[in-house]
Amino acid sequence: LIRSAGIIGVSGIHPIRNLTIKSTNFSEIKLIRPLLKIHKVEILDYLTQSNIPFREDSSNLKSDYTRNKIRHEILPKLNEIQPKSTDHIAAFADHIQSILPYYNLWVEHFKKEHIIQHSSFLQFRLDHSINPSLIYLLLQNYGFNVEQSKQIHRSLVNKHVGSEFYSSSYKLVIGHELSDLTRIENKEIIEYSIDALPFQISHVEHRITFSTTNSNTLKPDDYVLLDTANLLFPLTLRTWQPGDKMSPLGMKGKQKKIQDILTDRKIVGVLKSQALVLISNGEIVWLWPCCTVSENFKASANTRLALEIKIETILPIE
Repeated sequence: LIRSAGIIGVSGIHPIRNLTIKSTNFSEIKLIRPLLKIHKVEILDYLTQSNIPFREDSSNLKSDYTRNKIRHEILPKLNEIQPKSTDHIAAFADHIQSILPYYNLWVEHFKKEHIIQHSSFLQFRLDHSINPSLIYLLLQNYGFNVEQSKQIHRSLVNKHVGSEFYSSSYKLVIGHELSDLTRIENKEIIEYSIDALPFQISHVEHRITFSTTNSNTLKPDDYVLLDTANLLFPLTLRTWQPGDKMSPLGMKGKQKKIQDILTDRKIVGVLKSQALVLISNGEIVWLWPCCTVSENFKASANTRLALEIKIETILPIE
């Protein structure tokens, strides 16, 4: 408790525990502590009565270590204040151990409800109704601590979309409904050269297909049409970079930063960091995931051959 242990920590040392031994090809052995619940004085009495020789580590008699200071100085004082305090503490640990299997089942169910597993990142269903302790339950395995969980909760309450939090290996970005968790060292930067069509990639749980069509008819939101007459192959498809600009539809040729477009469209987290731009002859003609088209490359009634971009969602891993 004084080291800020959680529910599992306060359950104490378990009498039976399964250990994985790496030196034996990850085989499992069962560790049993048969004397765990027996008082030291009972053990010493038994050894004396049975005339069994034993050794004691000399460091056990000193108070140089924290555990010994607690054993020799703190616990006796507690027993003076409240008789059998140490027995009550042990009984509490036993109680926690007895409910841990049911607690762990609930935690797994809670995680399944609030964590979405993608191939390259995780998403968390977080909002202000989830208190800091529950946020910690979801994030502790990724290196986030209790204080960070409180900070994350404050960001959710104040609707600070786009706020970033870091552990030693992970980054969490607060979103509108889902918050994205990615490994810090796995920031994927991609770049493709599209020399011919059709062309297809899978990216951030989406399948994007580039092909040609003779139709210039408007299609659903998951389709984009560009006029091939204005395109110069090879095209470049890459993740956006700071400073990138384009001329979106409706802005009469004026340029706007990609970062501002993504922010205006409320794109955050992985979708923002891994947003793609399609480039022709040095000019950005299309932006994903906003599906923003450049004014200079839009398909029209005069378009004879169009570049069709189809976006399909790949279902996350259950």
